[in-house]
Amino acid sequence: MLVVTRKNTEAIVVPSCNVSLAVQSVEGWRVRLAVSAQPEIPVFREEVSAQTNSQPQREMSMEGVRVLLADADTLLAKCYATHLSLLGFDVTTAGDGVECIARLREQIPNLVVLDAGLLWGRAEGVLALMMEQIDIPEIPVIVTYHQAGEQELPAVHSFRVSDYAAKPLTPSQLVECIRELLAFPINGDDGRR
Repeated sequence: MLVVTRKNTEAIVVPSCNVSLAVQSVEGWRVRLAVSAQPEIPVFREEVSAQTNSQPQREMSMEGVRVLLADADTLLAKCYATHLSLLGFDVTTAGDGVECIARLREQIPNLVVLDAGLLWGRAEGVLALMMEQIDIPEIPVIVTYHQAGEQELPAVHSFRVSDYAAKPLTPSQLVECIRELLAFPINGDDGRR
């Protein structure tokens, strides 16, 4: 948002950019600005490389990364699945604990996003079965939970959980959690990073 506190034709100069703005005309809520600036702004290669190299390399290829998304809220699960699919993830969804175990047996994912309040077994039931099954290897697990239902979490703490995420969680926040978890795998016996 630009707030202009000048009269017509009175210029605002931005010295660091060598740019000046002037109010050309005002008609009701419409303000027409006149901008004068250098046609080219010189940028040196060292400045550009210093800026790009200082930022951490965050983009990881997510093509073919299989994610099992088990959430009781089907609309939220669909939203997450759509967002993840658009980014190249191979997403499978489950609406309850029984379906989640069935999907785990069909194809082993690279990561599981598990709702703590999942119907038919809850998160602790799915985690217990995952731990007991020989044919299901250790998989990173993110447990999502509603902040109001935080009392459900102690039942999950005895299992190997990689990360916890409080809802409401935007699709972008979920992607960030997944990328961080895949970049820095599980450490320690309690499963926390």
